Amino acid sequence: MSDTSADTIAKDAGQKPDGILRGPLIDIDETADNDTATKDTSHKLQREMEHATEHEGGEEEQGFVRLYYPLPVDNVEDIEMYRPRGFHPTHINDILNGYKIIHKIGCGGYSTVWLAQDLEQHKYVVIKIITADASSEEKKDHGILEHVFEKGRGNPALNFIDKPIKTFHIDGPNGKHLCIISSLLGPSIAKLTSGGTPLDANEVRHYASQLTHCVDFLHSEEIGIVHGDLTTSNVLLEISSIDQWSIEQVYEILGEPSIVDLHDVSGEPNTSPSGPKYIVEPINIMELFVLRTRNIKLIDFGESFRVATPPEDGVGTPVQFCSPELFFHHTASKASDIWALGCTIFEMRIGMALVESGFGYDWEFLNQMTELFGPVPGSVHDVEDGQQGNSGEGWTLWHRVMQEEPSGDGGREDDNGERARLLPAHDNSSRDRRGAGYFARLKSWIWGFFSKWWTTAVEWIHHARRTTEERQDHQRQVAERRELKALYDLLSGTFKYDITERSTAFQMLFHPWLSVDGEL
Repeated sequence: MSDTSADTIAKDAGQKPDGILRGPLIDIDETADNDTATKDTSHKLQREMEHATEHEGGEEEQGFVRLYYPLPVDNVEDIEMYRPRGFHPTHINDILNGYKIIHKIGCGGYSTVWLAQDLEQHKYVVIKIITADASSEEKKDHGILEHVFEKGRGNPALNFIDKPIKTFHIDGPNGKHLCIISSLLGPSIAKLTSGGTPLDANEVRHYASQLTHCVDFLHSEEIGIVHGDLTTSNVLLEISSIDQWSIEQVYEILGEPSIVDLHDVSGEPNTSPSGPKYIVEPINIMELFVLRTRNIKLIDFGESFRVATPPEDGVGTPVQFCSPELFFHHTASKASDIWALGCTIFEMRIGMALVESGFGYDWEFLNQMTELFGPVPGSVHDVEDGQQGNSGEGWTLWHRVMQEEPSGDGGREDDNGERARLLPAHDNSSRDRRGAGYFARLKSWIWGFFSKWWTTAVEWIHHARRTTEERQDHQRQVAERRELKALYDLLSGTFKYDITERSTAFQMLFHPWLSVDGEL
């Protein structure tokens, strides 16, 4: 293991080693783009931590003691997970089984994710280091993917599913950790939408078609897998290879590693082998957006299960993507995947989540579903008097928002005023060819005529350009309305309370919205 210190990294970066080298701040939920399981909180170690922090001053009583001084940044992993059964302490330039750590990509609930270089093949890869506590459970994820790629060999949908390159285990001060090597990918759709990076409508339709093909493939009788965690965070953009870059070029484009020294709870530099000497802030994954190809990659099979054997304790789908039946403890199924697929496509195209919440309570999401789609059957939250009208077909907020014509006048008149005359008014005096002033008047008239003609012509050209732009803008608005109505038609089939009426991925593939060249 490397003993690279914060001071050494600071010198390499040409900065003063003041203990905190700040890089771009990235929300922790956004940095886990290549972390294939970022939301799991079922492990014993995390449960202990969460239970302990719920009781003020009760950490000692619960047998959980804080080890580290809080960091001044919040875009990194939970440092209290650096303890036995937790994270593996990792530093820049560490070499793990022939892979050299170059930079940090992100972190999740039970893993840290790093950019590394294969020293034998000189290729850049992603290495995900699982906590010791979760390493045995991660085998389920790997087993699902082995089944998918073995049974689906040759299916084009596999091009859109991320497959690990290899796995191995390492022994460290906190236990035995599973390491998963995979290809370097670009930002997630969630990262794009949260960062306000727009995607062209046709590009979104292209990606949505690939994602729907993936779901149809997984749901097929031959494969029989429910993904269980279809979200915009788990749909990443494939990027072109950066293997030709030197490490110096990687740092030039992605930035030098920004680090924060780790201190124990007393404020002294950490000396415990369970924790690293410093914490590395993640790269800005959006720097790789320009390298995107025309393909997506579906990741995170940590919640996946076989159709015939759904988990009794439910799945860990984020509530924004949960189908209504999951709120009432019904079994997850292919139908719940379809609801999540609809939410994902909606966010991909519109740029915002279908339902959001400030506090994450189930009733908040159920209330929003009621407002959008009408009362949820079997809901314990009755709709207030006077709101029942929203439950009728055509009167839900979903219908009004997606179907209503936009305000303003869509058909402006082409002419914004009376056009100037190109020819001068008839003037009998111009016919008077007698007198010395005739040629002067003729010259003045000719000059005036061409001057007026030129001015009028320029004005007419500008007017024509304006009307052309307005006409094109109007045509764009009409096309966008047509496209959004088609999207509404597609997604309305995914947002059915009755799972027997909900669309299948196979049915969705025949919808014209998912065919970029299709007529809308």
